Amino acid sequence: MIKLVGSTVLALAVVACSNMKGNTPVASLPLTSAQGVAGAMGNVTVNADTTAGNTKLDVKVEHLAPPAKITPTANVFVVWARAQKEQPQNLGALEVDRDLKGELQTLTTLKNFELFITPEASSSVSGPTNAPVLSTHVNAP
Repeated sequence: MIKLVGSTVLALAVVACSNMKGNTPVASLPLTSAQGVAGAMGNVTVNADTTAGNTKLDVKVEHLAPPAKITPTANVFVVWARAQKEQPQNLGALEVDRDLKGELQTLTTLKNFELFITPEASSSVSGPTNAPVLSTHVNAP
């Protein structure tokens, strides 16, 4: 007979609940900063949603100057996903607060793609109009 107590039971419950949701943690990837924003840093946590087939992304940044300080006409940062030889997909706006931190949780159907962040005039742009400030490559199962 196996006796489970305290934190062991809690740990098993957390694992069971996360598996029930269909989320499988894949990786936490660092974002590489461009030359003009060398102080900016961030990472993206990648999870595979096995029930829906999507890739869940949690993008977090720190020390990222407001978009207008990087590109005068920019008002917002946009997160993009681009599969090889495909047009980039706008994954949403990344708002940066007074502490120069920001976060965006989003989904994509892509599995193998370049993720990058650009300063833009509007969050509804259909394609990037400025150079990326942060980027990484994602390869989810």
